[in-house]
Amino acid sequence: MDKELEDSLVKKYNYMFDEKETFSFSCDDGWYDLIDIALLKIKKADTTKEFRILQIKEKYGMLCLYGNRENKKIQDIVSKAEDVSLKICEICGKDACLCVKGMWYKTLCQTCREKYGYKIAS
Repeated sequence: MDKELEDSLVKKYNYMFDEKETFSFSCDDGWYDLIDIALLKIKKADTTKEFRILQIKEKYGMLCLYGNRENKKIQDIVSKAEDVSLKICEICGKDACLCVKGMWYKTLCQTCREKYGYKIAS
């Protein structure tokens, strides 16, 4: 993810990120809004303010958000965001589906799929 987008999320949800850790997002810009919405919902659900983000990344074409001190509400928010990520292009944010290129999976819209040589995963 673009460094400016990363920084804006870290600034907006600063208590969720450990100040001592260097944190980077391992996904593209297209999921920025999805991550922003998920973190806002987590912030509202985290009444103790103890939840911390451990990692945000793409894995097998899906958003993976790892944290500690999760409660059931937070787990549901994370699970929903991960499911929704399979319908949002990781690169541009448009409607998308899971795609494959060799052993690599990404969730891509038609334009990005064609641009990067992926095929729809079966």
